[in-house]
Amino acid sequence: MIRMLEALDIADGQRVLEIGTGTGYNAALLSHRLGDHFVHSVDIDPQLVEQARERITRLGYQPTLGTVDGAGGWPAHAPYDGIIATCSVPAIPLELGRTDRAGWADPRRSQDRHQPSL
Repeated sequence: MIRMLEALDIADGQRVLEIGTGTGYNAALLSHRLGDHFVHSVDIDPQLVEQARERITRLGYQPTLGTVDGAGGWPAHAPYDGIIATCSVPAIPLELGRTDRAGWADPRRSQDRHQPSL
């Protein structure tokens, strides 16, 4: 996950969408780095989202978490300066590019910041 966060190349004041809340670990790291009001995280499993919310709240953070299918991003809170997917997908949905103001980033090739990685 650390390599993915490094490839995300975030800076102060940037808004991030994480797809795949899971345990909430990554959302907590992002909240610590950016401030929780800049962090949005979604997962399709409502139980995971609620458990993550409880864990993250105990740490003192309150990012915006939602039970959403992240394949289409989370347009209600867009635009984002970066999107990080901590889940597995067979292909990167093109809809995500519509919510990311910075363009696409392939974590294997950070110089390709503005090229779609499909």
